[in-house]
Amino acid sequence: MKKIVYLCAASLMFAACGGGQQQGSQSQTQEQPKKEEVKVAKIFKTFPWDFPEGLKTPGLEAGCHVLVPSIVYSTTENLAEEAYVFVEETIKNVGDKASTFAGDTCDVEMPNSLIIPLAKNQTAQVGDVLLTWWQSGWGSQRAIVTDATDPARPKVAYLDLVWDEESSSSAQKNMDQQLEAGTFTVLKSKEWQPGQNVVFKIDGKDEIFEIINLNDSKILGLRYDGKIHVLDRSQCSIIPTDQQLKASDKVKVRGLGTLDDNQKLTKVDAKIGRVWYNDGWSETCRTILEVVK
Repeated sequence: MKKIVYLCAASLMFAACGGGQQQGSQSQTQEQPKKEEVKVAKIFKTFPWDFPEGLKTPGLEAGCHVLVPSIVYSTTENLAEEAYVFVEETIKNVGDKASTFAGDTCDVEMPNSLIIPLAKNQTAQVGDVLLTWWQSGWGSQRAIVTDATDPARPKVAYLDLVWDEESSSSAQKNMDQQLEAGTFTVLKSKEWQPGQNVVFKIDGKDEIFEIINLNDSKILGLRYDGKIHVLDRSQCSIIPTDQQLKASDKVKVRGLGTLDDNQKLTKVDAKIGRVWYNDGWSETCRTILEVVK
């Protein structure tokens, strides 16, 4: 599935990896073989966000699983206007400003501030919210632990998959999947860390962003439409992962991008991290990461 995601960057990577170059003559190939140089594709040749490009999240090291951005559809030359999806990779080398992972045809270099490392040796309990990826598909996911019989390999309900009985890529069709060890990070409630959702006001309206990276004053955040924004950390508030929600609660809920005020919950399933409310048209499902009590 990664090949599909990286398709839009394929021509760039092909050129950066030396694609299209003619092979040497037969006489050249018979010469003493030389050590093969590893080609590296630099996807982000510019860094358009007002945020430290080389800022590393703790835990970034060779061999760890990470989540990195990939362009969904290339629509503009302005990287700040592109829509991104975060996918899983394994880090090969860590540098001061950028690190590399293995692509389909060559190594790929990524600015450190856009790399989210996953913990190597964490364990989880039932009810914990994790940052991971859809391990039978692709794309980053938050997930809630439904079974921790093996705390290092918990079973989860994915929170960022669509709620749709008819879709094979829905949360229902991928319920209670078991994660591999060393492939997730526990999101501790109200702790400022990548993977957490925060609320930030844009044009007077509250919106939800997922933290990619952060320092004392700024947050690099992923918006619902896949665009990356820089937020004033002092103006952000974290959505707790352990909210005590119940039917009849009046809450703010993510509607079409922004948070809708004064919505009444009609149902809560805490085990799978889902809530329902009537949006005026029908019963609508949201996750506990899209609700503010």
